[in-house]
Amino acid sequence: MMVRCCQKGQVLFGFGSVFKQIVKISYCVARFASVLNERINTMKLSIKILLTSLIGVIAGCSGAPDKLGNLDLKKWRSDRGGCNDVRKGLESDFKSVEKELKGKFADTIGEILGRPDIHQLGERNTKFYVYFLEKGPQCENMQAKSNARKVLLKFNAVGLLSEITYQDRPL
Repeated sequence: MMVRCCQKGQVLFGFGSVFKQIVKISYCVARFASVLNERINTMKLSIKILLTSLIGVIAGCSGAPDKLGNLDLKKWRSDRGGCNDVRKGLESDFKSVEKELKGKFADTIGEILGRPDIHQLGERNTKFYVYFLEKGPQCENMQAKSNARKVLLKFNAVGLLSEITYQDRPL
């Protein structure tokens, strides 16, 4: 009876000492374990790459939500500058979701509410997003001072929404 090793076609059983046969068998077992380990590691890496890609695709496909609580975000985003007076009717819904908005990053708020009508930088790396709630001079010229009602979102130095205020006076 002859058994061949997994590499180089070495004869394991036949003529020769028992010690040499044991060494050859242990070599074959070690080689088999090494190849098996390489294939398992390759498979693990492939699975990690696949999962990472899948998570990236899922995250990339999710767009901005259409509603947040009772606030209709599609309507909110469509009323740029508050010039169609749509946001005026959404003010109470906006107030009801303030707690959900606080603590979110500026980029996330921009995705949810749309691009701010005015983006101001403050001292100590704070920033403000301004959304007009009603018609005013800003509809003709966004640079014009406006007494129209507006909501100011204040972001701290880390970029988290920390404060929401409403005002009628010009900025």
